[in-house]
Amino acid sequence: MSEFIPLDSVAPVLFITFKRFEITKRVFERIRIAKPPSLYLVSDGPRKQVSDEEKLVQQVRDFLTESVDWDCDVHTLFRTKNWGCDNNIPSAIDWFFTYEESGIILEDDCLPDISFFPFCTELLKRYHDMHDVLMISGNNPVPFFEHYSTATNSSYHLSRHLNTWGWATWRRAWHQYDTDLENLERLHNSHYLHEIFSPKDARWYERFYSSMKKNNQNSTWDSIWSFSFRLNKGLSIFPSTNLVSNIGGNDGVHMKSYDPFLNIPTHSAPSPLMHPDKLNPLSDFERFYRSFISPRTYYKTTVMIIKRNGVIKGIALLMVACFLMVIDKIKKFT
Repeated sequence: MSEFIPLDSVAPVLFITFKRFEITKRVFERIRIAKPPSLYLVSDGPRKQVSDEEKLVQQVRDFLTESVDWDCDVHTLFRTKNWGCDNNIPSAIDWFFTYEESGIILEDDCLPDISFFPFCTELLKRYHDMHDVLMISGNNPVPFFEHYSTATNSSYHLSRHLNTWGWATWRRAWHQYDTDLENLERLHNSHYLHEIFSPKDARWYERFYSSMKKNNQNSTWDSIWSFSFRLNKGLSIFPSTNLVSNIGGNDGVHMKSYDPFLNIPTHSAPSPLMHPDKLNPLSDFERFYRSFISPRTYYKTTVMIIKRNGVIKGIALLMVACFLMVIDKIKKFT
């Protein structure tokens, strides 16, 4: 057991934005309540081919710069050109860690419970020198869909999986980000993917990472981070309850409005934190979470949508999802 960190001494925060004013306001309000003493604001530049995008980007920037009303060391990285999500975010994190040893990272659609800030701050300090621990995840969807046992009733546990919808990490961990997947062969030769996934899923991930390196396909920044995390056999910290909700939708770069993991309610982390007696991953959580991130989750997703919304509404949402997927396919050919 330990005492929670006061809100006036939370870790530095990196806030990454683009043009979504309303959700940016909601997330920033949580940051404002936490009052981090160091705040890093990143804004990607507008795309020239998208009408009115420059005005939307500027609206977000004006709001951010005018809304810091507490004693705070503010750093800004406002890009003049559009870098795109998968270049902008890792570059922003690089920039962040030229100044800080550790910190909290939020994108504009990741809405945290206020307890997320002291939760991360305390654990960033506690696990600073435990180099197997590479990150702290704020979003934990498992308790919403499945019950799993935390034998010691601890406030968090470690996992061999990861989630970057609201997270925190250290400079020493981010330095392992392997942009070009130079160590792909080492990951394959280690057979580590077969230790944490089923044989079919492990082979899928092997092909997935190979295609990223060979053809530069699916090279989203978080896929590269997941590769780097697994290459180094990393551990992440998951809270025992969900602390961050993704409130984005079909206006996100990589998100779809029918994603069943969007808008999952948040709950406060307990105070003070109860630390686990052992740092081994929980078998129940590993099994459930592995099933959620499996590349073969169509059946699982269907079950989750119906379970969450009821049969009639669930089927209606699935029909909408199918319609949106058809529209996506048509757009690719027009």
